[in-house]
Amino acid sequence: MKILLLNPQPGRDVVISRDHMGGFGFEVKSTNITPPLNLAYCAAVLEGKGHEAGILDAVALGWKPHKVMEWLRQREYGLVLVNTATPSIADDLSIATAVKRLYPRALVALLGPHVSVFSEQALRQSQTDAVIRGEPEHTVGELADAVARNASLQGIQGLTVNMPAGIEHYPDRPLIEDLDSLPFPARHLLPMERYRSAVWGRRPFTTMLSSRGCSYGCAYCPYRVAQGTKWRGRSSENVVNEIEECVTKYGVREILFRDPLFTADPERAVRISKRIVERGIRVDWRCETRADLLTEEMIDSFARAGCKEINFGLESANIQILRDVRRMPISWEQVRTIFEKCRREGIETMAFFILGLPGETEHTIEETVEFALKLNPDVAQFTAATPYPNTPYYEQLKHDGLLHEDWSVFTSRAPVVGTRELGPERLQALIHRAYRRFYLRPRYVLLRLRRLRSLHEVTRLCRGAWSAIRYSGIP
Repeated sequence: MKILLLNPQPGRDVVISRDHMGGFGFEVKSTNITPPLNLAYCAAVLEGKGHEAGILDAVALGWKPHKVMEWLRQREYGLVLVNTATPSIADDLSIATAVKRLYPRALVALLGPHVSVFSEQALRQSQTDAVIRGEPEHTVGELADAVARNASLQGIQGLTVNMPAGIEHYPDRPLIEDLDSLPFPARHLLPMERYRSAVWGRRPFTTMLSSRGCSYGCAYCPYRVAQGTKWRGRSSENVVNEIEECVTKYGVREILFRDPLFTADPERAVRISKRIVERGIRVDWRCETRADLLTEEMIDSFARAGCKEINFGLESANIQILRDVRRMPISWEQVRTIFEKCRREGIETMAFFILGLPGETEHTIEETVEFALKLNPDVAQFTAATPYPNTPYYEQLKHDGLLHEDWSVFTSRAPVVGTRELGPERLQALIHRAYRRFYLRPRYVLLRLRRLRSLHEVTRLCRGAWSAIRYSGIP
């Protein structure tokens, strides 16, 4: 049976990465295109079961819905899986509806964290056949087997089905404990030449997941909803085997680990970097973690293994705001020490800040921006607090009657709601000002200019400058 896994591009002039925010999605620049790893994992499982799977990444190809439909009219599929995200959900359901109309006898299913939360609503709005809830790999495999045999879907864990008598929800599927048991993503089905990172820009580029889940309790975090509250890591051997495949088979030069906590198991993180060196694998890579989960030994080991940047979620400089959203505070002296160590070892740093969390005021935003200026990371990102579905932050706003569900604005780039002291428009102005104050400093500009050593570095700087202008609100 032929199966299509579709990553749709909205008809609007916006690029939504469904690889960010645990799969809920994030607005990115057109220069930052990441592969849909969830589809590539599912495709690998399907191929392992003997199915003929294909991936159409319309985001990477830049194909709007009309182009996708033209392409589909020349083909036939028995099962179509449509990737979704929160800020693009209206567009995603629209194209899923069009696909179902084109293939009335095929089974059309939706997947992604947003439809996992709102499965019944999604089915009613799209008139599609099923929603794959939670981690999709094993559910997709069982669904495909059943469709191929023309068998009943009843009882398949993780599935919500649009039946003639009504919508049926089957039991949740347990999270995958042994991530090593999954095949590597089917990157041979992806347009690998199309993927690129806005930060570094080396190509071919790909992303990887060396772990899933987050055991911390931050009230705003979408990863806990999408990947579970238990951290699950792949073995260092399994991770490095995939790195080696990416480099030798696909010529990958840069890898971004999409784990929110790459160093949750410090010994595993060090083993990964040591194995990269032992095997002589030459590749640039980046990862994300908390500053208090990183040691100087790890930084030394990462630097030797080709790590070029570490991303840190710092969120706010105000301790009370962090405590109110259940974010475990980290000593700012500890943060500074880690950033200075990275700088000495030639590893760039990227600091993530969230503006507009509950209790935010102009004064607390000023605290955060001042801290960012003193810390002076290589890259700073100031995003708007976004209440992703099923997070405690979302539930609190819903309880207080402050939440609206115009999902198109859940991009993390613009405020969905304000705070008691700051309306959304003022908060947006303060986010713009934070970008201007950080990136338009003469000191910062001169430092970046002094680092230019190649045409590649010039290109990186130009891309970064354009991003700073875009996000600073300069017309």
